[in-house]
Amino acid sequence: MVAARWANKGWACKTHPVKIEHIAEQKPLFEDLGWDRGSYHVLIVYLTHGLSKDQGNQVAPRSALPPTKVISVFPGTVASGSHSVKLLDLSLAVADQALRNAREAPAFMVCCGGPLQNSKFVQQLADWLNSNNWSEWRSRPDAPLNSLLCAMNKKLGPVYMLNLIAKISTTMVDPDPDAAETLFRLWISDTLAAPHTNILFLAQNAEPTMWLYAPFQSRPLGKALPNILSVCSCPDLPPGDYRSRRRQGSRKTWDVNHNGRDGQPLRDVVVHAKCSIC
Repeated sequence: MVAARWANKGWACKTHPVKIEHIAEQKPLFEDLGWDRGSYHVLIVYLTHGLSKDQGNQVAPRSALPPTKVISVFPGTVASGSHSVKLLDLSLAVADQALRNAREAPAFMVCCGGPLQNSKFVQQLADWLNSNNWSEWRSRPDAPLNSLLCAMNKKLGPVYMLNLIAKISTTMVDPDPDAAETLFRLWISDTLAAPHTNILFLAQNAEPTMWLYAPFQSRPLGKALPNILSVCSCPDLPPGDYRSRRRQGSRKTWDVNHNGRDGQPLRDVVVHAKCSIC
């Protein structure tokens, strides 16, 4: 989908899938690009399972890698390869030369967001991104990988993210002094990606930021309202009145009111939700 979008614009594009399970044996990629330093853009997309608690991201059927230098091994199994690795360091190393010469290289972790529920995991990602010496990747201080987008849905359906990934790949080609705002607007305007997952955005020299899909009518303050039919039976409404209102076309939904306004701290926002029938 990314390659097709670039082809439609008449732009050159090269893609290469990499199996994380065999990343240690992967030969270097894109060493013969033939493109001038700083004349191209790289987009890295991770597609794997995100496990619960502090296990990190799955790299093989029985092993996982957190962002720390420890391989998490499931009970009764043995991990192969070095234990002194991190998922990002290990995976980025296979495209080391292409990344070093790229103008910019954002990464998108299209993985189940279980690990992101762990504040320690998020802090490790932020610390890694702001480090000037990225361990095994041996990155230069002005390394181009300056932002990470991480899907937070713990049961992520990657298919809902494809259009967003393609749009990011072409929109972010030109230098953008307000890249975070541009990425946010790409996500929030995507009718599939935004309703499907919130996003954790990490950038150099910035605090981690969570983008919440939060329309007040269905997800006030980022929390989905329960199914109204399961929580409200209109107990104070006489059965005759209830049937009469439904026959008149009244739809049983949440009626949401709030005092929110632009620039108001979330802690000061008050939301009221009530049944539209009773």
